[in-house]
Formats: sequence, structure tokens, C-alpha cells
Amino acid sequence: MTDIAAGKVPVLKCFESAWRFLFENWRLLAPAAVVPAIANGIALAMAPASGAASLINDLGGVMIVMVASVFFAAAVLRKIVRDEFIPPWGLAAGQDEMRLLGVLGCLLAIFVPPVVLIGVVFQVFLLSRIATSPEELAELMQDSEAFSEAVLQQLGAGGLLMLDAILVVLIVIGVIAIVRLMMANAATMGERRVVFFQTWSWSKGNVLRMLGALVLTTLPAMLLDLIVAALVLGVAGAGPAPVQFLAGGVTGFVQSLLSIPSIALGAILYKGLRPPDFVAK
Repeated sequence: MTDIAAGKVPVLKCFESAWRFLFENWRLLAPAAVVPAIANGIALAMAPASGAASLINDLGGVMIVMVASVFFAAAVLRKIVRDEFIPPWGLAAGQDEMRLLGVLGCLLAIFVPPVVLIGVVFQVFLLSRIATSPEELAELMQDSEAFSEAVLQQLGAGGLLMLDAILVVLIVIGVIAIVRLMMANAATMGERRVVFFQTWSWSKGNVLRMLGALVLTTLPAMLLDLIVAALVLGVAGAGPAPVQFLAGGVTGFVQSLLSIPSIALGAILYKGLRPPDFVAK
């Protein structure tokens, strides 16, 4: 896709190229998927705790999986962007990984504070008014109908409509930001330095086409992932930690392989939309 026409990202070609990369390279990259698989198994085994420990374990598990996924993404991007593979697994712990961790930090700095702020506002102005204690709130949230009725009574029809409108606006803004920054990892790998906001302007005139390519590419993977997760986690149930670790490892391995097309899509767009005279700063 290096000859892509400005303003005309080929949606179907992007989809085809991303999935072809998976079909042609999954055996090569499968060993690297073991690392995020193990991380996912650890995260799931940590999950059964309750109370404050549950929140700490959940956050810890998420961070473990995110970092492991960065190392896997580096292996994938090295192959598709620079046609490089580090034997025997494709994994490393070098400058490429550190740069991608920098990109992850930038993404977290953009998206986490608004989410936390919204959560705090929601807690202070709504949840604290429909329940007088955390125990009462937890009990109320177990009954979806009762919780919805309590929220509706507190907000009223007009307030609920406004809340829905605000959520829609925030979702649209978030989706646009994700699409316009989806080349950052590939650009960072290709330019051999952290490239983040500089990729924003590359998508000008192509946002809707890029969104279409992203949805088309990720939708089959999401459906397959849901099927595998439902089967594996359904069998594992609420078993002991070793069973949860095994179930998390299997689902994590499949998820990692199914993430390859979306990672490849970012690289495909980077190769096509990178300005010829671009110099990373």
C-alpha cells in the first residue's frame, strides 16, 4: 500500500492486506504470542480476589497484559514495517520496545484522566445519591432493573437524555482520536524514535475510510475472540487459580494472534500515508 492515493484509503484492500499478513506469518509469530498469553493467564488467576484487593489485582493484571502486549506488538511491527525477525521467537527487550512503551504512556496520559474524571463525577453526583453506602450500592448494582430505575429517578427523563448525549459525544471524540493516532506504533517502529502526535495530520481526509478499515479488520477478530472466550471460560467456570491461569493463557494466546491484523493495519496505513518528506522530531 505504498502507492496509496491521498484522500482515498482503500478500505477493502487494507482489510485484505492485514488479514493476509496474519495468514502468511502466524506460524512465525505464534511463539511470541506465548508472552501475552502467560500475562493474561496471570491476570485471570489474580481476578478472584474480592474487595479492595480485587481492584488492586485487576489493575495489576491489566498493566501486566498491556506491557506484555507491547512486546508482542513490537515483534509483529518489526516484521511488517522493517521485515526483521529476531530469532528464535521474534521477541526482544531493546529500544523498539522502550519506544512503544513510550507510545503507550502517551495514550494512557490522553485517555485515562478523562475517564477517571468522568468516573469521579459520576460517583459524586449520581451514585452517592442513589445509595448511602458502598454495600447498598453493590447490592443495588446486582439488580440491573432496580439500578436503572434508581438512576432514572435521580436524573429524570431530561437528565438521562443529556447523559446519553454527553456519552455519545465522548465516544465520538474518543473514536476519532483512536483512528487518527492508530499509526503511532508503526511510525515509531519505522522512524526508530517515538512518533505520536506527528501522525495526526497524516489521516486528514481519510478518517472515515480509516475507521471503516479498522472496523472491517477488527470485527471478525472480535467475533472469533468472543466465541473462543465463551467456550474456554465457560469450561473453566470459577475454578481454582491454576485452572484460571490455563484458561487465561489459552484465551490470551488466541487474542494475541487475532490482534495481528489490527496491528498490521496500522503499519499498512503508515506505509501509505507517511509524507515523503517527513522527518521525525
